[in-house]
Amino acid sequence: MKGILNLLKPPGSTSHDMVDQVRKKLQIKKIGHTGTLDPGACGVLPLIIGKATKISDYIISQDKEYIFELTLGVSTDTLDGEGNILEEVPVTEKNEKQLLDGYQKLIGSMKQVPPMYSAIKRGGKKLYELARNGETVNREPRDVSIYDLQLKHTYLHKNKKRFLFKVNCSKGTYIRVLAEDLAKIAGTIGYMSFLLRTKAGNFTIDNAIRYEEFIDARDEDLYNYIVTMDKALVEFPRVKLNEKKSRFFRSGNAVDISIPDTIEPSLYRIYDENEEFLGLGREISHGKLKPEKVLV
Repeated sequence: MKGILNLLKPPGSTSHDMVDQVRKKLQIKKIGHTGTLDPGACGVLPLIIGKATKISDYIISQDKEYIFELTLGVSTDTLDGEGNILEEVPVTEKNEKQLLDGYQKLIGSMKQVPPMYSAIKRGGKKLYELARNGETVNREPRDVSIYDLQLKHTYLHKNKKRFLFKVNCSKGTYIRVLAEDLAKIAGTIGYMSFLLRTKAGNFTIDNAIRYEEFIDARDEDLYNYIVTMDKALVEFPRVKLNEKKSRFFRSGNAVDISIPDTIEPSLYRIYDENEEFLGLGREISHGKLKPEKVLV
């Protein structure tokens, strides 16, 4: 079996838990996920199966979409609801106005410092392991992009003012840090109290399968939930090769093709005459493709 399972992760379990359970269900070891969702978060978690692990980098690099809740007036050590409360302060009308007037300032490219409570490794240990021991280390800022940020709703819950946002962003964006930055714009403290990933590349919450439904599915139905590799890469244009060139491509050799002028070398999905997906080819010069990932 090979392909991608668009799993809807429930809150309360780790991304690795999901991988383990799907491994047991499919009886396949070679399964991985394409971007960690924290235990308290839920939403789209594409799992790559078998040979599809070879295209994990392309899926991981795709943009993401989230819905998250910002609670003002409270800070936690993890920047989310899983941590310990560090401080509580009253939230004023001025804080709310500053947030409403200024939150769109965060749209664009920025440098973001990963939180200490993250799975990034330093010296062989994950940062959250160091944080639990009371250690803090310097973290290199990352380039991330916020493509769109919309405030969808505001409400009062448990006497705390909360703001529901929808964000479209680049890979590697920490929404917890984004929530902290929003609180700073409001002139106060805050934390991310809810997180739902609604989209990861071409995989959306509308076409995801609930974890419980997949685990309870009959073995003969499991293939119905697996998305083929080429469907996960539809942003790349397709090229069909004749029998001779398909043979060359399969062997790792460059092939000449007829393609429209392009501004710079790009990736293509490669098919043979029988519409079998052979892999990804990169244009190394106009009219010449070199195999980048042979997947057959």
